[in-house]
Amino acid sequence: MIDAAAKTAWATDKGLTIANGVVTALRKAKILLPSISTIERASSARRARARKQAAYALIADLSIEQVNALDQLFDDAGGMSQLALLKTIPIAARPDHIRQILDRLRQVRKMGISPDVAGRIHADRYRQYVREGHASPAYVIQRYTPSRRRATLVALLLDLEERLTDSALELADKLIGSIFTRAKNAQARSYASCPKRACAGGLQKGGFAAELAKVKATLPKGTPVEIWFQDEARIGQKNKITRRWARRGTRPSAPKDQRTKSTYIFGAICPEHGKGAGLVLPFCNTETMSLHLAEISLAVAPGAHAVVLMDQAGWHMTDKLDVPVNISIIALPAKCPELNPVENIWQFMRDNWLSNRVFTSYDNIVDHCCEAWNKLIDQPWHIMTIGRRKWARRS
Repeated sequence: MIDAAAKTAWATDKGLTIANGVVTALRKAKILLPSISTIERASSARRARARKQAAYALIADLSIEQVNALDQLFDDAGGMSQLALLKTIPIAARPDHIRQILDRLRQVRKMGISPDVAGRIHADRYRQYVREGHASPAYVIQRYTPSRRRATLVALLLDLEERLTDSALELADKLIGSIFTRAKNAQARSYASCPKRACAGGLQKGGFAAELAKVKATLPKGTPVEIWFQDEARIGQKNKITRRWARRGTRPSAPKDQRTKSTYIFGAICPEHGKGAGLVLPFCNTETMSLHLAEISLAVAPGAHAVVLMDQAGWHMTDKLDVPVNISIIALPAKCPELNPVENIWQFMRDNWLSNRVFTSYDNIVDHCCEAWNKLIDQPWHIMTIGRRKWARRS
């Protein structure tokens, strides 16, 4: 019974799980079960023993200098302890934030704790130490017994080293991407402002009929023309909080996430026919836009030609865009999102299916986006009522 309790307690602190492990082992050995109080005492004793063994396994090879360095993590560092400062990881892609993360990573690695230490105890108990270290404030950890306190700090520092490394790489990648994006946008604005581009640029008031007539003039006589609208929406863990139903006089709560994983819904609708074409893609660039145009092309009725209205984003207006033969692009005026009904589609989808929730991972975001878009496509009356515009129908 003691051996069974010890084996289960090595992996968990949950008394019920340990007791169940003891009962299962005794039944397999065909031993008569003792009283419940005996099983509880045996489970509690082995749990306490397993805690001490796990703690000593994590701190067995610590030098005096490392022990002193761990104890100094509770010293003040400008209004908070050094440990609290290490646990606070910036999330904005800014050069000073990357520098702060690297400074904290340097401080963690200076401790000299080998990653092999984590393999000395059961993986579940190691994760328990990590969770406890992240969830407990510094002043609570400081009150632990010396062995438990130092074991918690060792597990926490090993996990922080991984998290800080991942955060530094992620923020550096985002920062580099934002630099390229700003450069591309600046190039696109410069391109759009030149006289040659201004002539074929965005619509002016009342100009859609003229632009549509130009497109029809290039098509065989009698070719049906479908009017489409296209846009992208970014959906991520930093989600929106929207209105919700609640009992009068109450203030309903809603979850709010501070993580930054996100993806993009490329959406296009044809309000007159109540149909749409969408893709969920990780980036907004020329390649992903070409994929979406190909998807729109498949949704156009056989023998028809689609006129797709969209804003003047850089990846919409570039000459490198691969435009299918049954699609023509007309740019909307700059800074006029109200002309694009897909903006209202995004609002409808967020209000009903995407907001007031926490996404657990990137795959979870993609799954919810796909589910929301498919729900929209299954409700063509919403596409019609939200997307129709008089100025587009009159043309």
